[in-house]
Amino acid sequence: LRLALENYHVAGLHTNVNFLLRLAGHPEFQAGRVDTGFIGRHKSQLLFDKPVPVPHLAVALTRMSQIFDTIHTLPKQDNDPYSPWGHTTCFRVNHDHSNTTTYVTPETGITNHVSVTYKKNGSYSLSVTTDNDPSSTTNYDNVNGSYNNGVLLISINGEHIRAVVVKTRTSITVIYEGKQYQLTEHIPPFLITKEVNKGSLRAPLPGVVLKVLVSEGATVKAGDPLLVLLAMKMEHRIISPRDGVVKAIHYKAGELVPHANEDLAIIE
Repeated sequence: LRLALENYHVAGLHTNVNFLLRLAGHPEFQAGRVDTGFIGRHKSQLLFDKPVPVPHLAVALTRMSQIFDTIHTLPKQDNDPYSPWGHTTCFRVNHDHSNTTTYVTPETGITNHVSVTYKKNGSYSLSVTTDNDPSSTTNYDNVNGSYNNGVLLISINGEHIRAVVVKTRTSITVIYEGKQYQLTEHIPPFLITKEVNKGSLRAPLPGVVLKVLVSEGATVKAGDPLLVLLAMKMEHRIISPRDGVVKAIHYKAGELVPHANEDLAIIE
């Protein structure tokens, strides 16, 4: 029963799989001493009033799945095996490359920070710290592995771990050793599109209007794309901040928007 439960992977929804695993692993349950009062007698071991904290290992597995997925999907720019442009790793010539990613546990709001360093021998080292307990830091060395079709195969200090990591638009679910944990990646404020002025939309940067997706007089809903601005070699979708009617589109496709904060459209 426990083996079947450990291989039952459901992401994006809250399930009672962890509870059933605790139930199936209880010594009294395994001995067959079960009746209608079983859960009531053992509720302190089966039912938890507070959400279970996400262990540091689950946070580390989440981050490494993202790294391995990026390495697997990025196209190589050069077929020369000795060219730095032919590598999709984080190799640096003069130093080890490091970066930090932050994850939040939705149920508790607890924040974990993962610092990853790419070593010149091709492996990674990780350091995971929790906000509410900064003294509790877990380090992982000699990390390597692969991620494909949701399955993470990873080696940490010679220990091999298999996990399932499922990513949705809003969350990441990691499942290993029969337990499931859910995290969301913290998005830095400067990457979040903010409404500049209610009823009007302004350019985030100077650029060129690539596409105009609506016409004046059109009825739009909040979140509908209005136009696409090409700035700093990136496409920026300009969306409607609310339901309404397009009163004006100030630029046509191909026209230059000379300054940031220029009004692009007005919604009434």
